[in-house]
Amino acid sequence: MHKHDIDGPDGDILDRVYFCSDYCHRSWCQNQNLHEYGGWDGCHEAEYDTPCDACGDTIPGAYGTDEESALEELNATPGDAEAESEGREGTGL
Repeated sequence: MHKHDIDGPDGDILDRVYFCSDYCHRSWCQNQNLHEYGGWDGCHEAEYDTPCDACGDTIPGAYGTDEESALEELNATPGDAEAESEGREGTGL
């Protein structure tokens, strides 16, 4: 994932824009009439799926679609998915 930080007059980051590729990053900067592309700023990993702010494609995150799903997956005990699929949820079998 590429990112573009929008800085305020005091240097603090006001906003961050995410892109699926360097092409989308450059295109977005050009469409925003930004003269400073800022250079390649890729190779960032997102925790959750994030839409590209230029083309709208989904940038896959390490944990999927949202925080709730990720927490459920992290807190699941081995065999929970198998028990659910066989209708044995909560039986300890």
